[in-house]
Amino acid sequence: MTAEAWLAQGFSGAEAQSRADLQRTVTARFSAVHGRTARWGWWVPGRVEWFGKHTDYAGGDSLVSAVPRGFVVAARPRDDDRLTVLDACDGTRGEWQTGRDGRPPVLISQAAPGWAVYVQTVAGRLAANFPDAPAGIDIVVASDLPRAAGLSSSSAFMIGVALALIRRGALETHPSWTPALRTRLGLAWYLGCVENGSRWGSLAGDAGVGTHGGSEDHVAILTSHAHTVGHYGYVPVRLHREVPLPAGVTLLVATSGVQAEKTGAAMAAYNRAADAVHRMQAWWNRETGDSAVSLIAVLARADAPARLRRWIATQPDAARLDARLQHLQREQACVAQASHALADGDVVSLGDLAAASQRDAELLLGNQGPETLALVDMARRAGAYAASAFGAGFGGSVWALVPDGECDAIAQAWRAAYVRDWPWHASRCEVFAASPAPGVCDVPMQMAT
Repeated sequence: MTAEAWLAQGFSGAEAQSRADLQRTVTARFSAVHGRTARWGWWVPGRVEWFGKHTDYAGGDSLVSAVPRGFVVAARPRDDDRLTVLDACDGTRGEWQTGRDGRPPVLISQAAPGWAVYVQTVAGRLAANFPDAPAGIDIVVASDLPRAAGLSSSSAFMIGVALALIRRGALETHPSWTPALRTRLGLAWYLGCVENGSRWGSLAGDAGVGTHGGSEDHVAILTSHAHTVGHYGYVPVRLHREVPLPAGVTLLVATSGVQAEKTGAAMAAYNRAADAVHRMQAWWNRETGDSAVSLIAVLARADAPARLRRWIATQPDAARLDARLQHLQREQACVAQASHALADGDVVSLGDLAAASQRDAELLLGNQGPETLALVDMARRAGAYAASAFGAGFGGSVWALVPDGECDAIAQAWRAAYVRDWPWHASRCEVFAASPAPGVCDVPMQMAT
């Protein structure tokens, strides 16, 4: 697409031109490496979580929007059963041997240990759920989304690979491709299960990538619209409403420079928060014979909160479980109030709610570090109406809602204050406008101009 075509999709002038440049990088690299043009292409953005920290996998709500940065993905089918993925920006590449017997792909060569697991997970799950579908394909990606910064770069990458393999295998016509998967919300829920390994309907699960998260990222990436914030519920996934961004404000994002990885010790800490939720839900269902699909569904039962707390008091990790339950209840209430405040353009209330959400993440959820805490405080001091950290935690980014007329000045002051106090993060700290952008869309693969 040309810059004008990207503009028509809902991007600003500078954003549209940068999307066209990214597309040009991908198409040129694809032709240079594979000696032919790509047949299919997609835009796959990152996302901002406004409110709803660690609520999605518990069946709670969140406020999310896509950002005007992400991946351009180009692909073309192969005549054999090889799957190749190339990052056009850094040259890293992986190659797999696929099959049509439902077995997982076999890695042949790997020059990208950081992302190979995501390709392996997606390709393996699709092969198991939709056996006999062809999967030979060449994929090239390019991204301007900060990696491991809480903006869902890994989920966006996985979705890009999944979309290419779905198109290659004509999975929309597969007998197991249910009507629910033909909707964006249903596909987002399924791809969230691909990432976390959960079963989805009749489609069997596996190990996933190792994290026990939900589908919030996938929903935001696949279903967002320009200039609006989505208020979604999860388990099951559903749209409550879309809230237009109030006039006169801009959303800024600052990356802390602390990578929000979900590997090693960080994965264990992330999973502890999720596992506590599933453990409480499982106890309730065993104790009562209920079949509640989520902890939020459990808490809707009149006697559940009191009974849960009596059980928690008997557990060796009672303090941690009680804090996790408190956080979920408080954050769920915060999402509902923030949705109304945003719809009313009430930036004062939004600021108060963001501050409360941030305090609860620090004191109850326990997933904040000194850098994200500092960035939130510095944003408010620089003149932001509201600010809060987002992502899985243990690093990541902070969003800030600021007056349009002061956007550039606040962005500069915000970054300068952070770099002054945390100079070792200067090379990875970036502040950029991230007002709500379109979600996934098809991109014609002719050269952009």
